[in-house]
Amino acid sequence: MHLNITKQLFAIVIILILTMQLQSISVSGLADAAPTQREGVEDAQTTQQSRESNLNDVKLYFHRNNIMNTNRPSNPATAYHGLGVDPSLEFNLNPSLYYDLRTIGKSKVGTQEALWLDLTVDYTVLGGNSADMTVRIFDDTNLIAENTFTFEGSSTEDTFLIPFTGTKTEHTFSAGSVIKINFTGDVPAGASVRISYDSSNSPHGFLYLTCDQVGDMSLGPFHHDGTTGDFEPNTPDNRVIKFEGEIEDAFGGYDISQVYLNCPTLTEFPDDAEATIQAVDSTAEYYYNWSYPYGLAPAQYTVEATIVDNSDNIYYDSTTFTISSYGVHIRIVEPEKSAEKGKSVVFDIEVTNTGGVYDTITLVASPALSWQTQFENNPIGLNANQTGDVTLTVSIPGTAEDNQHNSITITASSTNDGSKQMSGEAIATALAATGFTFELLSDAQQEIEDSETATYNFRLVNTGQQTETFIIAASYTTTSGWQVLLQGGTPMPPGSGEKIRHQTTLQTNGQLNIVLSVSANSPSTNSLDVTLKVTPTNDTGKAQQKTTTTKLLVQGGILMTVASVDDQTSQVVDPAASTPSYKPLMYTVNVENTGMEVTVSFDITMPSGASKWTVEKPSSITLDQDDDQDVSFSVTPNSDAQATEGDGHTITLRATPEGGSSVDSVKTTVLAKVAQFYKFEAEVESEKTVSGSNQDAEYQITVTNRGNGADTISIILYDNEWDYEWSSAPPSAEKLGNILKVTLDPNAFATIILTFTSPSDTRNGDKDEPLLVIQSEKFDTTQERTYKKFTLTTTVEKSSGEAFRDAMGKLWILIVLVIAVIIISVFIKVKLKEKGTD
Repeated sequence: MHLNITKQLFAIVIILILTMQLQSISVSGLADAAPTQREGVEDAQTTQQSRESNLNDVKLYFHRNNIMNTNRPSNPATAYHGLGVDPSLEFNLNPSLYYDLRTIGKSKVGTQEALWLDLTVDYTVLGGNSADMTVRIFDDTNLIAENTFTFEGSSTEDTFLIPFTGTKTEHTFSAGSVIKINFTGDVPAGASVRISYDSSNSPHGFLYLTCDQVGDMSLGPFHHDGTTGDFEPNTPDNRVIKFEGEIEDAFGGYDISQVYLNCPTLTEFPDDAEATIQAVDSTAEYYYNWSYPYGLAPAQYTVEATIVDNSDNIYYDSTTFTISSYGVHIRIVEPEKSAEKGKSVVFDIEVTNTGGVYDTITLVASPALSWQTQFENNPIGLNANQTGDVTLTVSIPGTAEDNQHNSITITASSTNDGSKQMSGEAIATALAATGFTFELLSDAQQEIEDSETATYNFRLVNTGQQTETFIIAASYTTTSGWQVLLQGGTPMPPGSGEKIRHQTTLQTNGQLNIVLSVSANSPSTNSLDVTLKVTPTNDTGKAQQKTTTTKLLVQGGILMTVASVDDQTSQVVDPAASTPSYKPLMYTVNVENTGMEVTVSFDITMPSGASKWTVEKPSSITLDQDDDQDVSFSVTPNSDAQATEGDGHTITLRATPEGGSSVDSVKTTVLAKVAQFYKFEAEVESEKTVSGSNQDAEYQITVTNRGNGADTISIILYDNEWDYEWSSAPPSAEKLGNILKVTLDPNAFATIILTFTSPSDTRNGDKDEPLLVIQSEKFDTTQERTYKKFTLTTTVEKSSGEAFRDAMGKLWILIVLVIAVIIISVFIKVKLKEKGTD
């Protein structure tokens, strides 16, 4: 009996071992090791407890406009929908999902796991009849759960279970998909079935999902921000800590309801301080600014965050911030001072110990020019939150230039913690003994008609350090019909080459207003230039002068106004063309003659950014007396024009009467813009091979911006089974998981290396074939210029020797196991025989 049992047991062991080994060896065996089925298939008997780890209950509420989301309706009045014969009522998730969403059955219908629908249904079905209501749940257009409910008699129900189709126990809704729920009724005549929902009072009217990736995908970053790495307890200027973070959510940033912060160890921190929430697409960004009080004890403090979503799920996070023992603050009482050359200026500096303990603070001066500096009361010892005074004397050398500025950086540092320091700037200025400003306050060039007067206003200010006498002289060529008058100062005989001379004496900071008048009375010339010169008597080498031009308008003049829209944008003709071309911009101006017959020529001035654009315009037109005419112009951007931002290019249109100068011309301006179009090129390596497990395959991806403006190009990886990393990318590139974004100027390119690593259990012939999608910031799936797809194929190709060694190794293991079983079997048989003999 024992022997038979032993034989049976060993036979079972041998069969199991052979079965396990034979499954791992291919039919060809020695020639090539074929891949087996992927390991890690989910066990159908997974427990409910393990499947529900990290999952949360989320309610998708019904709204009266036939949408669902996690927010309760803003208008909570009860909505009613009667079901008749074959009606259809459907609610759609809005907006669609931002991430893949895995949901499991909350309850069961018999042995089938199901989703839970909370919805009030009132029905009256009499006379032995029955009414049906079929509920279907879709992932976009794919049916994932369905159930039909039968009603008899008269009553109310509010809980319905919708089982998954087939044998499914869970379902993953894809990113970008819309969850839909459809109600279809089959109600006989004379019966009524009415569904109603009021999710604020009952609450009824929602689909209950137990799912993941709701709020707890990424509770971060959660950090504090300030002027330094830690904070000083007695900072006078800025005692604000900004706590901020973000929460990713499959249902979008709007799903987060509240964020509270508190610091259990700080009574000064408000209990349950509510953060401000800003929903940005899939992310809820939040922040809270806390102004901490003076004198916090130096220590490290922990702030806790409590995040609540619209389904009352709660998440937690925390961060720490440090109140430092040491800190420094300075204030330069009067940061800009001046003195005459050879004298000194003294800067008063208030120094504050912003730390929490006694400290000695040292000040250092770093002047931009090598002028002598000297501190008094430096270094200075201060208690916590105590302020002391330090002075800095700066000596201005007599050799300094007039009005020369010396910028001096003053840095105060803690003796106990050198990283605690603050700098300020003081400016010392060397004043000249003689100095003045002479300004023309009106236009230097004016046009007048016969018998009119042009007036030019000047201002003279003595900025020197002494009382100064100034000579004001007007010089011009004497011509008949022009008259020049000067007002300001005391008249005196003119000097050599001067026509008019005045004199004035001004104290320091004194000023004089000067008026120059030029009148025309049938002059013999069309214009007159007058030069006004100011000379200080103590330093004649510092004289300054201004020149005015007065022009006589003859035979009237011309006026020009824009008759068309003055702000236009040129579109590219064909964005897909290898060389872009642009549509011309058309402008119309009206030119009016205000005098006698005149021939008018035209000129267009283009800014530097549009200097190569093509311009088409008439050379000239002739206008009769008091006549006007519309004139058209066109400008066309050149092929390498870039998209414009803001106001675009300002184009100047100038009309000049024949025989006149620029003074006689008139001008107007129009705006021209270039619309941005998006286009890029991509070069992608598509196939690679690796020799075995844990081997890297590097794919080079090169993208070039062929549009006419800056563009952000996204490189998105889908459906990869192997591990990957963006192993090389420009420093400015932004990595967001399976997405890499790079911003490029026109015609700029970037090279990215995407590396895949073969798994440790890889087999010969295994492949990884992920999809790579490259898209422009303004992508269109119908346009190749903004959207491209690539399949990257990486194949495992072991050498014949490696495959042979793998197979032989497994064969030898099998042989050793069989021999071991035979030896053990013989040994037991002998022992049993000996026992029987005994």
